[in-house]
Amino acid sequence: MGDSSSPDQPQGSHHSHYRLRVTAGPSYDSATHKTVPVNSSETLTFETPSIILSVCVRIRHFTGFPPSSPITAEKYFSSDLHKSDQYSISFSFVPKQDIPGEELVFGNDFDRPIRDRLPPGFNQAFRIVKWWIDPGLDGDVYADRPYLYGPALSSWNILRICDEVIPKDQLPPPAPLSDDENNEEDEQKFEEDEQKFEEDEQKFEEDEQKFEEDEQKFEEDEQKFEEDEKHAWKIPEEHARNFHDAIVEEGGEGTGLTLRSEANIPADPPGRQKHFLNRSNLSSFIFERGRLYQSDFGNPYLDFNDFSLKLPGFTLNVIQYVDSKTHELRYTLKNKRSGEVYGVVVFTLLFGEELRQAAREYGSDNQDRVEGDEGHDHDREREDIPSDEDDID
Repeated sequence: MGDSSSPDQPQGSHHSHYRLRVTAGPSYDSATHKTVPVNSSETLTFETPSIILSVCVRIRHFTGFPPSSPITAEKYFSSDLHKSDQYSISFSFVPKQDIPGEELVFGNDFDRPIRDRLPPGFNQAFRIVKWWIDPGLDGDVYADRPYLYGPALSSWNILRICDEVIPKDQLPPPAPLSDDENNEEDEQKFEEDEQKFEEDEQKFEEDEQKFEEDEQKFEEDEQKFEEDEKHAWKIPEEHARNFHDAIVEEGGEGTGLTLRSEANIPADPPGRQKHFLNRSNLSSFIFERGRLYQSDFGNPYLDFNDFSLKLPGFTLNVIQYVDSKTHELRYTLKNKRSGEVYGVVVFTLLFGEELRQAAREYGSDNQDRVEGDEGHDHDREREDIPSDEDDID
């Protein structure tokens, strides 16, 4: 997994019976996920009806699966931008449909309650995160399906707006307005000009009929899109092929740089993040279909080598809160309004049978290592992992 003499070689871990695996996919369904080649010269790309998304994950001191992954991303973590960072999730994506800036969110969510697994001091830690790291973060960790999301435009550490890379005529037609959206437009028009109510009502009926026609046409176009080879496109090869080797920098390229300037988006990351904490600025931005966007998210606070969270004035070792139902950390990119998921990255701490199975998949050398570690740390493992009897159903 790398040269043992590397300066990034981690010190001996106290939790050798755990190993990390990172997977990613275009939905919550694990069947759509692939193992992420962490720190490697390979980029995963996924396509949905709404987006084409490439993902690259880097972790300092990575000792997980696949074992062929380099132990670090030397070029990335030695750069001035990321000397202190412990990990990175980078996206390169092209929307197929316009996505309003206020609707695109990024953050963590869970399928099960975690309220009985929250450590002492969690509320203090959350206040630190809100104040120090991401003021736009919001959510409900006490819900049955907990979540913490922030607007992508203010949560991402780095945002790069690039050129239009897919001509509009090669994209699916814009999604038709819903009945609710048509009604809202008509109601607003009625309030603005009450005297034109009858005219608007007639126009609404015509629009409703047109909507039905457009919806039928959209279905026909969608079928044609699937059949027509000229639409079987991906992100241009030069963008996807080299993305794993790119260190995304704040700014833009070509017309994307012009777009940033015209929208008065600050050129520096803190300025841009603060800019999009303003609701008016957030709602006026559109992720345009056919345009390439790149982002990077990471920080120095979550250390996957010793499984700890290190915030200013607050440190937490998370191993004691890991069990068979709370051993995943999921990052989700989704549409807040529609609920549509665009991309999911899952960090899973493997132990027990899952770890043994993964070791078998990657070869006998790894299996021998796991069995040796488990024999040495068996008593400690039983102390560290809460019983499933304590799990939340």
